Amino acid sequence: MFLKAAAENQEALIDKYLTDGGDPNAHDKLHRTALHWACLKGHRQLVSTLLAAGAAVEARDLLDRTPVFWACRGGHLDILKLLLNQGAQVNAQDKASLTPAQLARDWQRGVREALQAHVGHPRTRC
Repeated sequence: MFLKAAAENQEALIDKYLTDGGDPNAHDKLHRTALHWACLKGHRQLVSTLLAAGAAVEARDLLDRTPVFWACRGGHLDILKLLLNQGAQVNAQDKASLTPAQLARDWQRGVREALQAHVGHPRTRC
């Protein structure tokens, strides 16, 4: 319930969980923490709350990805800066030896390619 609440930005549930002594580093079967989910979904205030409660900025999921990877994937620059200011490693590598910068570049390329593929499409207004 805690992790779902983080993904859905349900701050009241998160606050109650943490106030009741819940572990801010609890994780799912993929070892993704609430911080991973909040970073991916762009929930900046929740990221701040979790960090203040002791969430590990360098927590690694089963892909060896830290919350920085997920902030990059989600395109959340404000969250990325917050994590970096908390000491997150910018050169961390995942199991595929990708860094957050490489993931962001590849993700942006995918978005660009998808947009280019639809230029001139009959249902696209350009």
